[in-house]
Amino acid sequence: MVGDSGPHVSEISSSRFGRDGFLLVEGLSSDEEIASLRALFDRMFSERRGWEAGDLFDMIGPDNPEQGLALPQLLRPSQYEPLLRKTKLAQRTLNREQILGPKLENDLEHAISKPPFNGAATPWHQDDAFHRKGSGV
Repeated sequence: MVGDSGPHVSEISSSRFGRDGFLLVEGLSSDEEIASLRALFDRMFSERRGWEAGDLFDMIGPDNPEQGLALPQLLRPSQYEPLLRKTKLAQRTLNREQILGPKLENDLEHAISKPPFNGAATPWHQDDAFHRKGSGV
């Protein structure tokens, strides 16, 4: 994806991010890529990638592999599928320095499987409330 920096974020959007704490950026990926990512993540969850290392677990209850996971969460998915680092989406999000500054590092990533109509609600949580670089969590 060399040379494909993705969408530009305007000064207005940057100031909204500073005010609101979130930002919607259109055009980071295509519908086709999102469909392929959905299939890839579905496969990763069905293959239970990360289970042995403790990176795949149930977000809302005790882990019970025989019964299944009500709300599976996978930490560090790109560690289990290097193709995730090569997507257009990944390459374009590398340009987030424009908003967050030059000292960024990808220190935490996770995926939650939320199939429709499964009845498990995502509990209130804050992704970075406990994670600190070097903590191993």
